[in-house]
Amino acid sequence: MQLLKLIIVLLAFAGLAQLRLLGDPRERSTVPAASPVGRFVVQDAGQTVFDRVSGLHWQQGEAATLMTWAAAKTWCANNTPTLPGVGWRMPTIGELQQLIDRQAPHAPYIDDAFASTSNQLFWTTSPAEPNFAWLVRFQFGYTSTAYVLDAGAVFTVRCVR
Repeated sequence: MQLLKLIIVLLAFAGLAQLRLLGDPRERSTVPAASPVGRFVVQDAGQTVFDRVSGLHWQQGEAATLMTWAAAKTWCANNTPTLPGVGWRMPTIGELQQLIDRQAPHAPYIDDAFASTSNQLFWTTSPAEPNFAWLVRFQFGYTSTAYVLDAGAVFTVRCVR
């Protein structure tokens, strides 16, 4: 809990993000807090994960480098050389929140199908307010916001289709 308080203070001081423990109530997921056994299936030689509940295909890993919101959006749309199929995009906050597993026995709070999940914040396309976007951090299972026009606001992304 002390670490969470420290993070809140640091983020508020830096002015890059505002901590949201429950996320935007307008986009809360209706998916149960725990992932049902067998919900996520690793496919395409470990490149993607299929969600049997939502029908979405997820990038198994994440971007290798941190990037701005605009760069992350472009990266997902143009990531076809490394991901099979077409239609890859940056997820919404509601979609990305569905991956949070609050019953996971340890951090990161995401299904083991996403084995390489870092402790970084993940971009979404969902606006929190003008010029702010929602983010998810699986390391602690919370959502946050960041100013999308700030060149210093660099985070990772996990693409979806």
